[in-house]
Amino acid sequence: MRYTLSHPVSTVIIGVDNLAQLEENVRIARKFVPLNGAQLETLEQKVKPIFGQASWYKRDAPANPPK
Repeated sequence: MRYTLSHPVSTVIIGVDNLAQLEENVRIARKFVPLNGAQLETLEQKVKPIFGQASWYKRDAPANPPK
């Protein structure tokens, strides 16, 4: 959720199975501090090998790798 909130979004849709998960997500949102550029880059580099698999639903996924 922190990665998503570090981008210009107006809504974050989360899935929860129980009240404890919802409460945890509320705590995260209340204490939210955006990731800095280096943190974003680190995360994006870690997922780069599976980016295509995780973006199968996007028409331009192969031509739209993480920056």
